[in-house]
Amino acid sequence: MNIGEAQVAAVLAVPLFDEFFKAFYRIGIIPAVSSSDRPTPLGVRNVTVRLQPPSFELGGPAADLRSLLHLVGDVELRPAGISTGPAAGTFPLDSWARLTFVLAARPDNTPVVRLVYGGVDQPPAFPLTEAMIDDFFTSAETQAVLDSVELDIVTPMVDSLETNLFPDDPPARDSWAVALRLRRAADITRVDSLAVQVALPGDAPDGGDVSSLLPSLTEFGIIYSRRLLNAVLAAQAAALVNTEINGATITDLSLLMQGDVLQVNGRAEQDTAVVTFIGPVRMRLLRGTTQFAADSSQIVVNVDLPWWIDLLLFLSQPVGGLFTFGLGPLLGMVLLASQGTSLGEVETELAAAPFRVRGAITAALGDGLAALAEGLALNAGVGEVRPDSTPDQSLVEDGHIAVFAQVFVNPLTADIVDGLYFRRQRRIGELQLAGERWLAAPELARLVKAELIVTPGYHAVERTLADGVVRRYMRANPDRAYDNNLLQRFGPG
Repeated sequence: MNIGEAQVAAVLAVPLFDEFFKAFYRIGIIPAVSSSDRPTPLGVRNVTVRLQPPSFELGGPAADLRSLLHLVGDVELRPAGISTGPAAGTFPLDSWARLTFVLAARPDNTPVVRLVYGGVDQPPAFPLTEAMIDDFFTSAETQAVLDSVELDIVTPMVDSLETNLFPDDPPARDSWAVALRLRRAADITRVDSLAVQVALPGDAPDGGDVSSLLPSLTEFGIIYSRRLLNAVLAAQAAALVNTEINGATITDLSLLMQGDVLQVNGRAEQDTAVVTFIGPVRMRLLRGTTQFAADSSQIVVNVDLPWWIDLLLFLSQPVGGLFTFGLGPLLGMVLLASQGTSLGEVETELAAAPFRVRGAITAALGDGLAALAEGLALNAGVGEVRPDSTPDQSLVEDGHIAVFAQVFVNPLTADIVDGLYFRRQRRIGELQLAGERWLAAPELARLVKAELIVTPGYHAVERTLADGVVRRYMRANPDRAYDNNLLQRFGPG
């Protein structure tokens, strides 16, 4: 994983924008049929365009990637002034238009990412002309559709970088380096994406991997660079040296992102006791939540004293807003069914620790990283288009931490084909849909309730517990069948 000199990057799937345009077509913002008198190569004629759902994708070679909207359908010609009745001629419509991602400024100078029309990429067939395509995309109606696809993600990223790196004297707002990069997927394990990369003033924001970093079946991600994480962790570690907690003085401490782990190395003293601790902490996002499970079992501690647990609780504190980037919601509200669920109640071996000291490190680090996956969606509801997202997975690589989410724009109908039973919770924890998407069962239930996912034969249930926590789960529709019960299908047997 490599984002060059950038401190942080937001990554969005190109198919996500395809879903947006299909949603605009579905609700009529992009009309399926339009008719008007227009100049044609045959003179002024009534032109009726019958459009199929458009598609949005990347085109061109790697050295000249461009984002394109594909328009397919047919065109009917009639005498001017006549929009109904037999057509004088029917012709195929097959045209590609360039829609380019750009950084633009709102009236208050807030930088946002928008799509702008960049001309015809492939000339249309007779009787359409490039001028007719231009007229369509530069019309007030079409411009309103393009303006509605607006991503306000640069400002919150800069806000957090200022808080973490320049709390007292931040650089001028317009001096931060920002780049937009289109990235093609190298294989089927990745998906074509747009990366929005932010670097320090004077640094190059557009470096890094040339191929897409976004895993398939995810639509959004945030990548935190090793440089950013290590700068913040080093400042935190330095601030804790020579501090006293419960009579113990930290005399040396190092926190460093390295490879796929967080390396911890420290020393503390209490009275005549000297304690050293060193080793890696591994972490991963728990699907459907903003919680991380952490495995600290490889940390070597040379003493196990009660005060040591309190000494390590510094890891539970978010660092200057680093772990609460405030990006969300980027694509609709993220309502987490996991709130109130502790790591100890989550089915994962990563949360288990053989000793009390290691358990304290595990729980504290899990709390401290819990907000890393916040803000996995876009604030752009247009008409009835209300996307929603759910945290999916994380990746720690080359010292970077990345979190990814699934995003749903149009209703998805898919059968439930597999499931995971969580023994500690004694319930089905994750379910797989046809098409290979895995979702946390409570999040699937939430999305089913929101009518963004349809699971034939199953419905979602919501139940509010005495403490106010809302529990969500999936249940088979009432019928006489027995083997369609989820516990019967995927439970302990």
